Amino acid sequence: MNRYELESCIKDVQADVKEFDLADQFVIETGVKPKTVKYTRKTFANISCLISCYASQSKLTPLIKAVLMEQVENTFDLEDVLYASRATVYKIMAKANELLEIFEIEISSSCQFVGKERDIQSFLYGYYYTLYGVNAYPFTDSMKDELVEIIHQLSLITHFLDDDLSNSQQVKLLYRLFVLKVRNHFGHHGEKIVSTCQKKELVQNITEVLNPYFQNLQESEVYELLYFISSENLSPYCQLVQTETIEILNQKVIHSVLTEFQAITSWGVTHEVTKELSLIHNKLLFQKRTNFENSTIQQFSFIKENYQLAETLAYRIVQELLEFEWCTDTVKANYDELAKEYIFLFLSSLPIELLSPKVKIVIDFSFGQSYSRYIQEQVDAFGKLNIESYIGATEEEADIYISDMLKLHSHRHQVIWLSPPTSSDWEKLGDLIVHVKIKKSGKNDEKQTESINE
Repeated sequence: MNRYELESCIKDVQADVKEFDLADQFVIETGVKPKTVKYTRKTFANISCLISCYASQSKLTPLIKAVLMEQVENTFDLEDVLYASRATVYKIMAKANELLEIFEIEISSSCQFVGKERDIQSFLYGYYYTLYGVNAYPFTDSMKDELVEIIHQLSLITHFLDDDLSNSQQVKLLYRLFVLKVRNHFGHHGEKIVSTCQKKELVQNITEVLNPYFQNLQESEVYELLYFISSENLSPYCQLVQTETIEILNQKVIHSVLTEFQAITSWGVTHEVTKELSLIHNKLLFQKRTNFENSTIQQFSFIKENYQLAETLAYRIVQELLEFEWCTDTVKANYDELAKEYIFLFLSSLPIELLSPKVKIVIDFSFGQSYSRYIQEQVDAFGKLNIESYIGATEEEADIYISDMLKLHSHRHQVIWLSPPTSSDWEKLGDLIVHVKIKKSGKNDEKQTESINE
């Protein structure tokens, strides 16, 4: 992109931000001499807001809607819907089917979704949920009110949903019911696939709730809803049926972790870990992950900086899964998303000492023990970063030395605070901790390389 193209692009984005009524959230300022671009984002907005707005203007959006709502019968009708020539319509159709390939479905020349009903609904749910979220629902207010009422009625069923679903959980369920209801309206019920374990009475109770809102409700649709609720862990009273393929992937991950950390012999035995692995692999194999946001915008730099060992292990495992030919394409399509799932599982279930280099911090202030303890409590509040702090101890083994007095000829990182630290001081300390961790991780990588070469 040359300078003139860049300037034009900046002006377009500035106009878009203003049109989308997001000028208070995203500020793009340009300077003349010298030529500069300054971008400011408020903390209560993120890039997903822009994605939702751009998605609403994409030609793919009216195409998916027209096929879902069965508004057209052939590609000729799409010319009026998309306001495009026949050649452009074919290009958009080809692009859509390229996206749908991972779900093993397609849009036919008669403008119908072709494939297994579960795969079709998995695609539609993921498409609408990840692109719209809570920013701009792709359905009417009356439809939303009806879906909210269904969720309320489902929550009244004894021993079913969690007592208090979070906002994100309710939004997920709302979108899934939307897809299920629309497909039902046009007579698409799918085959009965029992993928969950629960009492028969629960199926009957759910049927009674859904009947007034659905046309010719089939048992297959109730089981499809149960499958989604189980896969999102929204109910403690129905669980996924463990399949052989999921068990193979579970054992592969467990074996890799135990091989990496031989001192942890019990990991993978606990119910919490095996359940979470099953949920992760179920989404991968049967829902095909359904994440349409570009994973490159989700940098997760905090993870990379502080838990490099966890990240390295996660990506190594994902790479190993590519060896299974029956899931190679799906793993490739969800490479980064799958690695992130593993990273968060590791952080929540493995000792932090295994995943992040320890940073030792000595605290030694001349203001007295009480002040030093106060600072130590603040340092320890940095969270799960594998920090070990001392008061008044020798700094020989320390990585960072915090005090109000500078020590000459010291080879340790020194942080000098003459007065109680401000938020800016804590930010700088956090940056220093990250710097030390990255440096230590590099040394660990060198040691591992040397041992491999030996």
